[in-house]
Amino acid sequence: IFSILRLSDRVEASAAIFFCTVSLLCIMGWLLWVLWLTAAPFLAEMHAVRPESPMAGVTDLAAADWDAQMASSKYFFVEIYAPWCGHCSHVAPILAELGQRVKHPDVVVAKFNGVQDGADVVKKKYQIRGFPTFLLLKPSERDNPIRYQGQRSVELFLEFLSSQTGLPVEEAPVPLEEPIGSDPIPQNAPESPVKPQDSSPPEADSAAQEQRRD
Repeated sequence: IFSILRLSDRVEASAAIFFCTVSLLCIMGWLLWVLWLTAAPFLAEMHAVRPESPMAGVTDLAAADWDAQMASSKYFFVEIYAPWCGHCSHVAPILAELGQRVKHPDVVVAKFNGVQDGADVVKKKYQIRGFPTFLLLKPSERDNPIRYQGQRSVELFLEFLSSQTGLPVEEAPVPLEEPIGSDPIPQNAPESPVKPQDSSPPEADSAAQEQRRD
């Protein structure tokens, strides 16, 4: 009888330990799940592309040298943004992808911080009243930009740029190749000597031949 009681006590103790362990693991798993749900939005925001973040293929324009940058003969598609603007944060990854897609060297995808020092001059010049604002600045019409007011997607941006610039914005110009088998002539190559021509008349040659016969 005592052996059976001791065995029963051991079974109950083992079962109690098992259920306590399972309960503890369940509680820990539930806490980790709650922690993940709480931290996931913050982690995603930390790794998201921000309007002020550097973007490959997108030029950051500064207010101090705006006029110098606009002196080039290229098309500028500029987003004027504010770092705190929610719509600007939403369009930031779209602009980053657009910078990767545009390959033509005469079309520049750029962004301009509309709250930086000296930005008021640029905003007043182009009558910027909200963020984000998208402008296409043509080389010959810098003071008369074209405002993009359509939906914000990469494909629509590309269609707008192609139609307004007349350029294949997604293609880089292919350099001209020389014909196969042609040797380029160096610029400083020496000229080949000119063989002097005999200017004596044919009658003189005949008289010389008759004298040699005699």
